[in-house]
Amino acid sequence: MTEVNISEAARIAGVNRSTIQRHLKDGKLSAMRDATGKTKIDIAELKRAFPGLKMPATDVQQADLLHLQQSAPSEFSELNLRNQQLETENLLLRELIREKDAHIKNLAAALDLLRTGKQNEQAGATKGGQLLWHQKIWPWGVMLIAGATILIGTFLLAS
Repeated sequence: MTEVNISEAARIAGVNRSTIQRHLKDGKLSAMRDATGKTKIDIAELKRAFPGLKMPATDVQQADLLHLQQSAPSEFSELNLRNQQLETENLLLRELIREKDAHIKNLAAALDLLRTGKQNEQAGATKGGQLLWHQKIWPWGVMLIAGATILIGTFLLAS
């Protein structure tokens, strides 16, 4: 397991440091921190994130790989297919998580609006002792928005 820093990873992949950092931030590339707190990226992870990456291999490693591929070609194709399926599933799950987080953020905003409306009612913001028309419908409007958000989010998660 060979690990490199961000600069070396960028050089190996033939991209800018900012590309590596963006991939780390977006979750397209994973890394770990060493004992000193520096970010390290495994070469195998780099190969996974940049499929066209060609690493120099020794003649012995190439001969071993060729022998393995010839002895069990069906296993390699099955593993490659399974790997592609898992990567696709991983991407879909990440998208669902992003949608869920956005949904939670919308619900929190709606809850804040409800609390603000309730506080305004309790503060006695009335005209002549009676609630104004917008104060009467405020909680219902927010609940309608929250309900629509839940309905849309449920639909998106189901599809």
